[in-house]
Amino acid sequence: MLHIEHLTHRFAFTEVLTDLSLSLSAGETLAIVGASGCGKSTLLNCVSGLIEPYEGKIDNRFKRMAYVFQQPRLLPWQSVIDNLSFGLKAQGIDRQERYATAIALADRLGLTQEDLKKYPHELSGGMQSRVALGRAWALRPDLLLLDEPFSALDIGLKQELYVYLRQLINEQSSSVLMITHDVMEAMQLADRILVLSAKPGRIMWEHRISIPHQQRDELWVYQQTASFLQQPLVRASFGLPMQQGAALL
Repeated sequence: MLHIEHLTHRFAFTEVLTDLSLSLSAGETLAIVGASGCGKSTLLNCVSGLIEPYEGKIDNRFKRMAYVFQQPRLLPWQSVIDNLSFGLKAQGIDRQERYATAIALADRLGLTQEDLKKYPHELSGGMQSRVALGRAWALRPDLLLLDEPFSALDIGLKQELYVYLRQLINEQSSSVLMITHDVMEAMQLADRILVLSAKPGRIMWEHRISIPHQQRDELWVYQQTASFLQQPLVRASFGLPMQQGAALL
């Protein structure tokens, strides 16, 4: 459904991605991890069409995309219900239908009727993240792009939003392309993890996860993350010192 071939991108004379090729299947969650500055956000911006790649080919056959950014980017002059239904309004859906969708999503995400009347400055960071996720999901995307939307949240709230995200993915059979600095987050949510090298970004390591999401308890996530971070190429990508006798997955 998404095929990227030999993607290279640069800003002026600085190359941030080099010769990157990957595929994303329908219903798959693919996580991109790597050190800061390895071009993860640039990759998502190329896939979304926000920027035109310098070289390479992107064949995106998904029909409906939604993008959740690192910052919630809610419209400050709009109430929660209007932020949730903003994409539906842009699609020309009438007010009654889009409000009904927004109310149902708010309930799923733990937002109250009173919350729907509030404006972004009246919300906590966690509530803003819920609204941003709900706004994207209102579009029923077949491809969801996630640019570290949970990075500023505490661990308890992260876990809560992970549950909401998996429920929505399963119900709509959506594909997800996500970037994160948090390897445990990738291990918990993804079906496959790609590790990018730093400056310029290129694929250094691929890890496939066969364990169903519902079987990935905390102990499994911790153990797999520790093992993952012992891989020499993974450590090199994150700039970690090499260890003697690193175990292989």
